[in-house]
Amino acid sequence: MFHPCERRRSAGFTVPEVLAVVAVIAIIMSLLLPAMNKARDRARTAICASNERQLGIGIRSYATQSNHYMPVGVGSGTGDWLWMAILREQVGTMDLFNCPSAAAFTQWKYKANPGAAWHPTGWKKDEFRLGAGRGSFFSYGMNVWGAPCCADAYGTGTYYNHPTLGERKINSVVSGANFIMLGDSNWDVPTGGDANWSAYIGMYAARQYPIEIHQGSANILRGDGHVDQVPRSKLVTSSADVEILKQWHRDNLPHWPL
Repeated sequence: MFHPCERRRSAGFTVPEVLAVVAVIAIIMSLLLPAMNKARDRARTAICASNERQLGIGIRSYATQSNHYMPVGVGSGTGDWLWMAILREQVGTMDLFNCPSAAAFTQWKYKANPGAAWHPTGWKKDEFRLGAGRGSFFSYGMNVWGAPCCADAYGTGTYYNHPTLGERKINSVVSGANFIMLGDSNWDVPTGGDANWSAYIGMYAARQYPIEIHQGSANILRGDGHVDQVPRSKLVTSSADVEILKQWHRDNLPHWPL
């Protein structure tokens, strides 16, 4: 029988019990956090791959409307980046050009530049044009040159309306399953990325190498529209590795030396 003078035991937890629970939760979180981070990274990689596939659809759509020509890369003599403005007209949104794993400063959003002229490639009136020397960065890069630079445009085509280095036709791509259209670009300047041409990828300079942002690999859109996750070691060669070189070129030939 309970005696009136007896003290009832508190229904709450003691300090040691609370500390034990906190310790258990901390252990569980330490075990779950790496798995959660990996799941997040895989989700971002999948979104990036989806973006690239849809850009590939945009490239083919543009080609059907433009006598089979692919989007050209750069304004001849202006430094304007052009291919993304061309493709925006096809895909209807800027969101597809932004890899979710890339830094925030690479994300393309509308920026006004009052007085800027309209351009037939897709840049709007009063819109700031991305370009070299303008503090522009981009998370995806187009393969406009191919592996070498700058004797011929072995890639998708370099300069707008240029007589020899201009637009290239999509039906000149010999191996769609092998040809690199675009991929994750090297925007990370502290680790050797390009401060002026991050909207382009290639093998002719280290600053143009695709960035390994997805579990040690880069997402690469191929000419037939599929996306591969490829480590840089399979994209860049310092010697005449024929298989690596061929994938950068529409004609599926190595074109060595650089």
